[in-house]
Amino acid sequence: MALIFSNNPEQVFKGDCCDNTAGGVALLEEMVAPGKYRNFWEYLNQNDCKLGWAIVISNEGTSKQIGVQVHGSGNCTTWTCGGRAVADMFNNYNDNPPTVYVAPGKDYYVMRMDAAVANSQVISGNLDMTITGGNATVRHIAYCDFAYCTVRSPGEPYITRDDPMDENEGTTYKGMSPYTVARAENLAFTIPAGSYSGRTFNVTYRRYNMTSQSLGSYEENDHFVTNIGPSYGHDAVFADMIPIDVPGWGWMRAEQCCDSRGDYPNFGNWAVDYQLAGTVTNLDSVEHTLTMKFRYPGCDSAAAFQKSPDSDWEWVWMTEGSEAVYMKVTVPARKTSNFQGRYMLAGPACGAEHHTIQLVA
Repeated sequence: MALIFSNNPEQVFKGDCCDNTAGGVALLEEMVAPGKYRNFWEYLNQNDCKLGWAIVISNEGTSKQIGVQVHGSGNCTTWTCGGRAVADMFNNYNDNPPTVYVAPGKDYYVMRMDAAVANSQVISGNLDMTITGGNATVRHIAYCDFAYCTVRSPGEPYITRDDPMDENEGTTYKGMSPYTVARAENLAFTIPAGSYSGRTFNVTYRRYNMTSQSLGSYEENDHFVTNIGPSYGHDAVFADMIPIDVPGWGWMRAEQCCDSRGDYPNFGNWAVDYQLAGTVTNLDSVEHTLTMKFRYPGCDSAAAFQKSPDSDWEWVWMTEGSEAVYMKVTVPARKTSNFQGRYMLAGPACGAEHHTIQLVA
């Protein structure tokens, strides 16, 4: 599954809208081949109107119809519920939904919400879809009045202006990435005899050098860090940031300078499904419950997680002192149990998640 990433410019003004009385542009325009795609978006409404939002699939061919399947979606129209949008999508996911066929020259709205988000509020969300039968054009559009919207507006390029709240839009991005999953499998943990509830286990890893892109010597710490770019290189355990092909700019990679500011890209792997799996062996004479979690990453952040394959996705708006437990497994005495855990950062959120492994029983 590829990622259609839409977060630039993060602050949407009149000139960024598809209304022909305003900018007459799409926030994002991408031509896509048949395949499966995840749409992610996160924007702040800086218009006086209640902003509308839509994702439009256009068949700009002349001879063949295309098929569109929507597997799941979730949407948030305030600052704090981006994690709920992720949970809503996964908890109502359909692997084989009905197909809508789009004739040549026609458009289909996989999502349209008029007057969706108030001024100074955030709209964010996710939508997974499959395109079949031919190429399609995907547009993410914002508007004040849909009656004046030019649906097939040209997409804005990479916007690099200075906006309010001391934000340089060069730190936000949009475009396509071939990746939506970061996976670590075959992890193996051991609970020693005599362990106690509340114990945090140290982890051993080889530190990753963002400059040389190589692994160094082994180190031991009480945490490890993911969703990480060069600015946090002193804690890196691997390079896990996805690259993004940004319209009007080209490929951006977290470990390679530079974006429009002349600095390393400000990546956090939003909308990437982190999947961890392995075994836990309990050497103790009593049953124990092990958790994996990450703590507040340094700014208020939206996230969602699934502690085990048979549990629902949950969501959290992380503030200082909060944490997200994304894996929980109970292991009988002197037994080995399998575990799986998943989490995803939504919008808005900070990267550099500090993970710990802890016994809670």
